[in-house]
Amino acid sequence: MHTLIEAKVKKEANRYVKRWEEEGIDIENGRWGPFIRFGKEMVSFPKKDGQKVDADIAKAMTLEEVKAVIVEKIPNAFEKKKKAAKKTGTSAKKSAAKKTTSKKTASKK
Repeated sequence: MHTLIEAKVKKEANRYVKRWEEEGIDIENGRWGPFIRFGKEMVSFPKKDGQKVDADIAKAMTLEEVKAVIVEKIPNAFEKKKKAAKKTGTSAKKSAAKKTTSKKTASKK
């Protein structure tokens, strides 16, 4: 039982290869090799010279190289999002149509 706990602690200690917390970018060790976590998105590394990127190569990458990989997969990743402009004044709201209910009169026998 203790070996399972120790294996889990060791795995979590080696989870991150490199982190840029102010940018929100992490390089993490995954099941099939390192990957980039950008916010909620997970981006895989493209092959370099026909070979998969391993943890040593990923650790040597600079922030600019990692951003280039992210932009390759997610084109508008670093563009500022525009906020929706608020309309001033009264806005025309559609009024809900009133439902007309027809009441059936009970016939007396």
